[in-house]
Amino acid sequence: SGNALEVLATVNQVVVDFIKKKKPTMIEFTAEEPSRQKLYKRLTIKIVGRLGYKITKMSSDGIFRMVRK
Repeated sequence: SGNALEVLATVNQVVVDFIKKKKPTMIEFTAEEPSRQKLYKRLTIKIVGRLGYKITKMSSDGIFRMVRK
């Protein structure tokens, strides 16, 4: 729905702002539900390209890890 897209856009912007401000060396998060895993996979790929991170883990059990290059 349109509302879900607005929420997703907001979450994406908050994450990007946090990364730009804090510049963490590593970011790791999990997703249990397959639909969330698919969504987080897309977000992770989008974020790494824009912010200078590389994916070090993206597993089928829903664990995502990015490290700063």
